[in-house]
Amino acid sequence: MKKFILTAVAAAMLCGLCSCGQDAASESTEQTSAATTTEAEVTTEAVPTNEELIAAAKKLFAVYSDYIDMQCGKLLTDEDSVITVDTEFGELEFERVLRYDSVEDLRAHFREYFTENVFEDIDLLDEEDRYESLLFHEQDGKLYYHSSRDESWYGDGFFDGYTILSADESHFTFRRLGEFSSQCADVSCVKEDGKWKIDHVEEADIDEEDYEAPTRSDFEEFFDDIPDDADLTAMHIDYDNANVVFDKPVDELSDVTLMTAAKPLHYIACGVGYAIDAGWYPWVAYMDYDTRLPESEYNVSDYPKSIYEDDPPGFYLITNVNTKEEAIAEYYKTFSDKYPYPEKLDRLMKEYDGRLYGKNGGIERSEAEGYEGSEMISFDGRDGDEFRFTVRDHYDGHDEDREFTAVMGDDGVWRIGKYTLPY
Repeated sequence: MKKFILTAVAAAMLCGLCSCGQDAASESTEQTSAATTTEAEVTTEAVPTNEELIAAAKKLFAVYSDYIDMQCGKLLTDEDSVITVDTEFGELEFERVLRYDSVEDLRAHFREYFTENVFEDIDLLDEEDRYESLLFHEQDGKLYYHSSRDESWYGDGFFDGYTILSADESHFTFRRLGEFSSQCADVSCVKEDGKWKIDHVEEADIDEEDYEAPTRSDFEEFFDDIPDDADLTAMHIDYDNANVVFDKPVDELSDVTLMTAAKPLHYIACGVGYAIDAGWYPWVAYMDYDTRLPESEYNVSDYPKSIYEDDPPGFYLITNVNTKEEAIAEYYKTFSDKYPYPEKLDRLMKEYDGRLYGKNGGIERSEAEGYEGSEMISFDGRDGDEFRFTVRDHYDGHDEDREFTAVMGDDGVWRIGKYTLPY
């Protein structure tokens, strides 16, 4: 990923957003859990086509990836609801699991997608088979979870494609491809009660020297839940300027393709917006942390100084621009100038001795308890150069629909228009 995208993601993570990513992988990724996949999505007809099997394979392996990734922290929890438990590994903190109140509730969910053979191969929910970094604790009718949260081990990052190896009416086997042959898996599936389920997973027997990983589009690199009927040849992501460039006439594209094009823009908008709202200069990748503004003291009156008595936030040299005007021009490479930039952005920059410095160090920005991510649910039409969408923000127990727009510039580029940060 290029600098800007990394920075937008970093800004989101600084403010606890990492799932505004919209759907992260079951999606499967963005901070969502495999629990979001429905049974209907993996059901096929008696005589499946290759296309149907690949669709089923994607959904099933998304659930399997989330199951395996529980070893390293991938489970939707309320990080503000924490208990401390004395375990055989010492005192550990456990976070309350959202959507499930017991290990058996969680096991029942995965039984919708796996046969019992999968649990015999690796049962992460069994008391005796749990890893040291994966523990559950049930208390007062609630389920709590402890993990090391090592996202570098998440399997989603290795995803690269699927191919069907064999199939009949009641069985099929697919190969999940990875960046390297060692990341490929052969997955056997059977049909139970009219639904496909994973029966066995094993490492694919592939010669590393002969293996060629399939290429992925910009959008597949960004998200793992791209609809099969989205035309990914119609547009690409400009990573340097963090916008979307169209390679085909927009008027000829389907609603699904337009929604796919809008997804990374919404993700970037939330990442940048959260950083600004919390008091951080959003493009931290362009900061020189060895060069701090000499008289830098806490002087942003919006936030109480008591938060930073020991280590007040500083202003650090911005390396890619020298003035506020140049920084705002950079902002409008990603956001449409049809709308004013946030006033708070001005207070995150200081000019000194012919150079520009940006604030690094904000506040703990509060979010609504139980925020679970966002998804693009509809394309609602266009008004001239502005394309309107509905984004649904998911919270524990309720959803909220927000308007999001992308504005087409004279250069044929989509930039961010209206957006609302999840709270």
